[in-house]
Amino acid sequence: MNTPRSGFTALEAAITTAIIGLVLSTLMTFAESSSEAHRAQLVSVGLHDRGKGALERIEVQLQSARLASITPQVESPLFTTVIDFQREVGTGAVAVWGPTERIGLELDDGEVDDGLDNDNDGMTDERRVVWTRALGTAEEQRSVLARDVPEWGEDGILDGLDDNGNGVIDEPGFFFTFENGALVVSLSLQSDVGQPTHSAGTFEGKIHVRN
Repeated sequence: MNTPRSGFTALEAAITTAIIGLVLSTLMTFAESSSEAHRAQLVSVGLHDRGKGALERIEVQLQSARLASITPQVESPLFTTVIDFQREVGTGAVAVWGPTERIGLELDDGEVDDGLDNDNDGMTDERRVVWTRALGTAEEQRSVLARDVPEWGEDGILDGLDDNGNGVIDEPGFFFTFENGALVVSLSLQSDVGQPTHSAGTFEGKIHVRN
């Protein structure tokens, strides 16, 4: 008469342990993948919100400018990273111009244009978009409209060609150009400092400036 067996044999215990380990490993991999996807989604959403918000702030300042006051005025495929402009003040028969304002691209604090990450934030030669009021006067004031602007836009290749088919050659991360009478503003942004990946996005708007 056979005596009933109690417990597992060493082989059965080893197989069971291996199966449990495999299941736990699979679950951990899935959880890590889901967490990474979630973080990437948050980065993308944050990037979109920052880009659209910055573009709106730039457009607001230029919508009240007058076309005759904007310098320089360049047309696609050329571009400029800086424009000066004035707003018309007063309602008299003779136009009265307000002080000169400027919106332009410049290196961010702590950065040098040398291909290195000088400020140790994971980005190289990043720029910022700055709005200057009362340019060149004692009342001059400056505000940053956008940060984390990459040196180059979607084109990104200095080859004298329009590689991405947007009508502009070798564009930087921020620029202005006139197209069919409208002022086109293009802004590229990188992801926030400290995010797991540095994704990028480009945002574009068209402003019909008053004559």
